[in-house]
Amino acid sequence: MKKSSVFALPALLAGLLLVSQGCVNDGSSQPGDPEPLKLVLDWSTYWGGSGGDGATRGNSLAVAANGEIVVVGETQSPSFFVKNPAAQLDDQSSNGFVTRFAADGREVVYSFKLGSAGRIDWCTGVAVDAAGNALVVGLAGGVDFPLKNPLYPVFSGQWRCGFLCSIPPNGGSLNFSTFIPQGVPTAVAAGADGAIYLATQDNHVLKVAADGSRLLYDFQFSAAGSGLDIYGLAVAADGRAWVTGYADYSFAPLLNPLQPAAGIHNGEVLVARINAVGSALDFSTLLGGTDEEYGIQVVVNGGMVYVLGSTRSPDFPVTGAVDPSWNGDYDAFLLKIDPGAPRLVYSTYVGGDGEDRGRSLALTAGGEAWIAGLTTSRDLPVTGSYQDRLAGVKDAFVAKLSADGRSWRALSYFGGAQTAGHSEVGADWCNALGLGADGKILLTGETFSSDFPLKNAVDPVYSLPKAFVSAFREIQ
Repeated sequence: MKKSSVFALPALLAGLLLVSQGCVNDGSSQPGDPEPLKLVLDWSTYWGGSGGDGATRGNSLAVAANGEIVVVGETQSPSFFVKNPAAQLDDQSSNGFVTRFAADGREVVYSFKLGSAGRIDWCTGVAVDAAGNALVVGLAGGVDFPLKNPLYPVFSGQWRCGFLCSIPPNGGSLNFSTFIPQGVPTAVAAGADGAIYLATQDNHVLKVAADGSRLLYDFQFSAAGSGLDIYGLAVAADGRAWVTGYADYSFAPLLNPLQPAAGIHNGEVLVARINAVGSALDFSTLLGGTDEEYGIQVVVNGGMVYVLGSTRSPDFPVTGAVDPSWNGDYDAFLLKIDPGAPRLVYSTYVGGDGEDRGRSLALTAGGEAWIAGLTTSRDLPVTGSYQDRLAGVKDAFVAKLSADGRSWRALSYFGGAQTAGHSEVGADWCNALGLGADGKILLTGETFSSDFPLKNAVDPVYSLPKAFVSAFREIQ
C-alpha cells in the first residue's frame, strides 16, 4: 500500500475502454432532510507548462486565512510557470512544484519548481500556518535539494529522504528548509501552538518547532506483521495527533477499539491518536471487513473525528449510513467517530457500479462533510450537481454530506469527455479538496481531458496530462 509517484504513470490511455453514459439516480431527499444545494463552478484552470512538454499533477492544496490557495504537486515540464520563486531550479527532470493563487484564482502570487537537478522530487502535502507561511513536504531527490537553516542537513538516500520547507506568503525566499531522514512525508499539519506535524512513509510522526529549529518529538509506529502505512494526519486543539492509514491484523496495541479483534482481517483501516507529548498512543482501532480497505485522510472537528478512505469489503462496518450497501469494486467510505464514547456516529459507503476512491475530506463548522475523489461509476446518486453524468472513462467527484450523515446535500461528477488525439476518452481525478473562508470548495488533481471544464482560467492551454485547480460555490 505504499504511495508512489504519479510519474510511475500507468499506461492510462492505452487500452482504455469507452464507458457509455448510463442513467443516474435522481438523488432525491427523504422527508425532513435539508434542501439540496446547487453547485456552481466559480473558476477553473489547467495548471502546468506552456508547451505541452511534460506531465503535471496537483497532489495537495491548502487555503490561507486570506483565501489564497497553495497547490503543490509534481511536474516534468521545463516550461512550468515561475513567479517570485522561493528557490531557483532550471531542470528538465521530474520535480515538485509549489504555486500560490489569489483567492479569486485570477492571479498567481508565486510559483516555482522545487527539487534537485537531474533527480526526481515531488511534493506530497501542504499546510498553511497562522502567519500564512506554506509548509510543504515531499520527496527530496538529491544532495543539492535547496536547504536553509536545516534541522537535518544530511541527505539520507534516494527514494528514502523527505523534506520540509516553509515559504513566506509572498514567496521570494525560504523561511527554512530541511531534509527529513525519517522517510518521505505523506502528510503535514499546522498545530494550534504553531508547531509543525509530519507523518512519513516509514511510519514516524514528527513534531517540529514552528521555525524549524528543533525536533519536539519523533513517535514511531511499529508493526509486528507485514503491513503498516500512514496516509492522513490531523492535530486536535489539545495537541494530540490523529493518523489514519492501513494496517494488518497484527497491529498492536488496540486501545478502546471500535471493532473487536475477532472481527479484524488483513488490510484494515487504522485510526490512532498520539498523546500530546508524543510518547505513546492513547487511542487506536482497526476497522474493516473481509477484503482490503485503507484510510486516506482524517479531520478533527468539534471533538469528532472523521475518516475518509476506500474499501473493497462487502461487509465493511456501517451504521446510520446514507449508502449502507457495497456497490462493487472499490467504494469510498466516510466515518464519523466520537472518541469519547468511543463509538461510530455514522459510517457509510460512497459509490456506484464502478471504482470509487475517496481522496480528500474537509468539514464545515457545522459538521457537514465535503469529500472528493475519483469514480468510474455511472450511477452515483447525483443531487444539486454541476455535472450529472460520467463524462469520460474516469471523473472526479465532489459531494457534501449532511451533518447527521443521513443525506447528500450535493453530489456531482466533474470532468471532461475528450482526450486530444483519442476518441472520447477523458480521464480526470481529484487528489485534494479544501474550503475557503468565503465558502468556496477548492479542488486539485490531474486531467487527461482536452475539454476539461474551465472558467476564468489563468492557464487555458491543454497538454497531456495537466494539473487542474478549480473552485465551486454552493447556492440554495
